[in-house]
Amino acid sequence: MLRREVWGYWYLTPPSGIRVDPDLSELRKPWADPVARENNMYSGHLLLMTSLYAMPFGGDVFEQAGSLSFHWNPLFWGMGDETFAYDNRSLQDAIIVEWKGMTGLVFRAAAFMNTWNSEFVRSGINNHAFGFVIDIAGEVKL
Repeated sequence: MLRREVWGYWYLTPPSGIRVDPDLSELRKPWADPVARENNMYSGHLLLMTSLYAMPFGGDVFEQAGSLSFHWNPLFWGMGDETFAYDNRSLQDAIIVEWKGMTGLVFRAAAFMNTWNSEFVRSGINNHAFGFVIDIAGEVKL
């Protein structure tokens, strides 16, 4: 998961394009750090894997500062080598910061899932709408 072949695609993903965002008038500036923004699936999977590692193998390998380091060093372009260092705690913090206020995700996911399993989605929509979206950390968000 730390090999650049696994996460390096992310550099070219954030700029987007008119095929996925027709209203786009200018490409966004890319960033190399795969954890910093908008890559919650990768970050979440990495956190899960490194957290579960301690259960069967013990130890605190991924609790050490810099134990999860991403080395960005493209050969023909860029401003030189960069390293983005995390550990389990800082990875978790980055995910939490990124997810703050993203309550609409439940409904976007439900809309997508509705295309293949409508009964399942409809059976849980009341729990999602009233259990997770409106009450966020004791604060009401509409």
